[in-house]
Amino acid sequence: MATELISAEARPRAGETEKMTINVGVVDLGQVDLLVQEGFYSNRSDLVRTALRNQLAQHADVLK
Repeated sequence: MATELISAEARPRAGETEKMTINVGVVDLGQVDLLVQEGFYSNRSDLVRTALRNQLAQHADVLK
């Protein structure tokens, strides 16, 4: 699976973001917290942003 890295210039600044609320099952949330605790991500939001970008990259042909 190929993933594209997004440069710092392409990422929005803190004031340019929108908040999104999601519901997550307890098992999934536990796995998210474990990945954060193990240092794979800096926090839950970092994991969600990364997962979202990966999905958007997979569907890039539809989004262009």
